[in-house]
Amino acid sequence: MVSHDEYFAYVTLWDLHVIGGLPIIGDAYDESIPGTSELLNTSADCSFHLCKYLFHAHHHLFPRARDKRVLHVHAWVKFWFRKASKYTMPPVRTEKKRTSRAKATHNPSGAIPKFGGWSNSMKVPFHILKVPAEYQEEVYLAAFLSCWLCAFVLPHEGPRVIRPETFRVACMLARGKRVCLAVPVLASVYHGLNRISNAPAPDQVRTCFPVHYVYGWLASYFDTHFKNEIQSTTPLMISYSGESGARSLEKRSARKRIFQGDVSAWVCSTHRRIKEYSFFDGKNPPEAELALFRRLRSNYLVLRYRDHCIAEPYTPHRFSRQFGYFQAYASGFLEMRNRSVTLAAGFQLWLQFEHGMSQAEAVFPTPPTIPAEFYSLQYKEWWGQVHGSYLENHVSDLIKICDLAVGDVITPSDPVTPISKKKKNA
Repeated sequence: MVSHDEYFAYVTLWDLHVIGGLPIIGDAYDESIPGTSELLNTSADCSFHLCKYLFHAHHHLFPRARDKRVLHVHAWVKFWFRKASKYTMPPVRTEKKRTSRAKATHNPSGAIPKFGGWSNSMKVPFHILKVPAEYQEEVYLAAFLSCWLCAFVLPHEGPRVIRPETFRVACMLARGKRVCLAVPVLASVYHGLNRISNAPAPDQVRTCFPVHYVYGWLASYFDTHFKNEIQSTTPLMISYSGESGARSLEKRSARKRIFQGDVSAWVCSTHRRIKEYSFFDGKNPPEAELALFRRLRSNYLVLRYRDHCIAEPYTPHRFSRQFGYFQAYASGFLEMRNRSVTLAAGFQLWLQFEHGMSQAEAVFPTPPTIPAEFYSLQYKEWWGQVHGSYLENHVSDLIKICDLAVGDVITPSDPVTPISKKKKNA
């Protein structure tokens, strides 16, 4: 969450969908090992039997791993990919201040060449694992999807470790099934940021979460990165990726950019509509409309990995201006003191999230022209009672935080006066 002088700003499900390209609609993301019956089920509607070849590969590589505790991504990719590397290594990063994006970003083109068939070297993993010809393409794709899940989407144990629990989801994706990735990713982001913000010494916290989605969010809302030319069909965060993409911002200038909000984009990921529309939560609604509906519902975001299950509160009514809607009094968090829940409780919360066919109808108005000013007087008064004029008149005090050691205390240059007291004095 980012607090500005007159608003909250959060990373939302819709942000991850638009900025990160992650689906909101789909099957539950569940990191677990399939049972024996699932591994032996070869029916067309079951993809879990493909997992046994990935487990075989993991078992084959594990004794050869340098670190006997985990299997690293490098060894996994080297086993499956038997061709020459396509991408050159980017240059060494420098501390030179940048005023524009570098000419060469070292990004891949994004073009997928036509498949030329399996060469003898590419067939080596299939021979070792005894993969039937009809499953080779799906197993090959699932192997790299598991690498993508572990290294990029949800790096729980670090971005260089292959987790066998991801094989289940990877095989589902390889079979063309849609999996809801936005929910577990946002739960991981919230959980990681909460651990850092609640720690006495935030710089000493050891936590791993997909912070690159937060970088994409900051780039979209606060213009922290240079933009490159991309096609409109790709996720928005790709336009900020690549070598020398981040602007050269010192700690002071970065804090000023966020707290003053002069360059913030209110509705950078908002679904634009030119007229009012209604959504009916009936049987089989359009997926795009259902995703728009779920992004606005208060709920719990569930993430299960290994023997851990966490649930993070999601209260989108507190930042409705990010969706282009009127911001009224923003009270009411979903309370949950212990973010770790049992597997049964996590399953119930997931069913609550995907619950549909309520026969309810929601009407969504046309987004305002200037959403930054679209809030009620009650909201403004409530904000003044909570924050006073500190975020409006004491940005310099907040900026000083970057120059302090842990444990130092900031004394505001002037006393903070809540808006409610200003009215009484007047």
